[in-house]
Amino acid sequence: MIRPLIRRVFLSALKAKNPNKVILFLDSSVYDNDGAKCRAGVKCTYKKKEGYHPINLIWDGMYIDTYFQSGHCSTNHDGVAIEMLQEIVPMIRENLGEDIQVIVRMDGGYYDQKIFAACDALKINFICAGKRYSDHKIHANTKLENFDGVYRKKACTWHYLTFQERRKSWPKEMAYRALFLRPTEENGEALLGLESRIILTNLDVKSCSDQEIIDYDHSRGADELTYRAAKDFASERMPCLDFHANSLWYSMGIVSFNLFQIFKRNIAGFSWNCYPTTVRRKLFDLAGKIINKGRSLTLKITPWKMRELKFDQIWEKSLTPWVLPVL
Repeated sequence: MIRPLIRRVFLSALKAKNPNKVILFLDSSVYDNDGAKCRAGVKCTYKKKEGYHPINLIWDGMYIDTYFQSGHCSTNHDGVAIEMLQEIVPMIRENLGEDIQVIVRMDGGYYDQKIFAACDALKINFICAGKRYSDHKIHANTKLENFDGVYRKKACTWHYLTFQERRKSWPKEMAYRALFLRPTEENGEALLGLESRIILTNLDVKSCSDQEIIDYDHSRGADELTYRAAKDFASERMPCLDFHANSLWYSMGIVSFNLFQIFKRNIAGFSWNCYPTTVRRKLFDLAGKIINKGRSLTLKITPWKMRELKFDQIWEKSLTPWVLPVL
């Protein structure tokens, strides 16, 4: 009931930004309800906490879609992740054109033949953190001088090796480009405490370089901060004794969070990564006075706050309605 509304809010923001490509993030989050009084439907999650385990599709710090489920459910429980992609991709193309490039980034929890096949069928690209199997030992034992390149960003250095990945149970056409990454010190010594990793993609070399693939994969951490912001906006703990009531509460919170993100960026003028607590403290927790005069209410704040927050501009932008597209 609420999920179509979440998509409408997302599509309105997508249409306003009009990007030349759409980069999605498919992931799940854990809502820790270990100490909550109202815990209907909670189960032990993979983080060893009693709670819930929603499946989420994220774009630019906003929820495209979300599915509230109990903590023991997997990352692609009942094919929900595939259904999300199948439903939202046509909507994106309807709003931005059939030629728009769509890239989905995923962690190892979505390393699944069915998901990869769905991406191929939808003609979208994916970048997924791979799983380690016994036949990958040959890459782990390769000397650094035989690796194909070095990726450096800030204080991180990774040596990478390119290969083709196809599991025995996969059909022949499902052979994907893959990268094996080994973390190292600046001097080339192995970096202790950080494991090597694998990245799988259906992007070809002409459209995306090895360095860009690694960039896409490493940027997943920024999208995971969306969960932190959503929990900061509402609450991690559910308030109801009924599971379906908690599901409705959660979904309404996500709709409100998306609208908050639009307000924060497009109207209030706060930075992209500004948390709800910061917006509350700067924009709403300020001294003011409401005066009832001449059959109208007037909010008075200090001239300094008026200039700092540009309250007059916020007011003018708030008068323009934000239109949600019809699905």
